[in-house]
Order: sequence, then structure tokens, then C-alpha cells
Amino acid sequence: MALTTRDGRLVYLSAAARPARPGLEQALTSLLYELGRRDFAELHGDRIRLDLSRKLREIGFPVEELEITVSLRCPQCAASLQLSPETVVYVCPY
Repeated sequence: MALTTRDGRLVYLSAAARPARPGLEQALTSLLYELGRRDFAELHGDRIRLDLSRKLREIGFPVEELEITVSLRCPQCAASLQLSPETVVYVCPY
């Protein structure tokens, strides 16, 4: 899902968890919306995965494996940026 973070960056968030259970996909979707309210810098590393895993456990979805993907997007054309905007000057081709 595409979201704008608290600091105004357009990101694409996705998550996958195992074992699959009924209702898990909806729970992940609602938790990803909550993640979008954070700053971009907070969406990386083990801490975010641990927070999401804890929240899933609290609502009845203990997971063994959890993968979270965060992709920074160009605010003009939504193209994926592979590096952080601090290290890349990106010129939208459109």
C-alpha cells in the first residue's frame, strides 16, 4: 500500500507473515496503516519488525516469520527510489 509518512515522504509498505491464519492479512493491513503515521527513518531495521510482531501477538496473531518491505517513492511520479533521498538527487523524467 502507498502511504505518506508523518514527515511527508511517499512510501510503499508491504508485509508478509507466517504461519498464515484467517484474518491475518486484514490485521497486517491495518497495522501497516499505523506504520504510515511514523517518520520515514522509523520504518527501517529490526525495531519496526519487533513492534509489528508484538502488536500482532497482542491481537491474537502470533507469527514466527515477519517480513516488512519499505520502498521510498518519488512524490511526482511514484517511481521507486532505491537509495535514500539524502544520498541521491533524483530528477523525475516526467
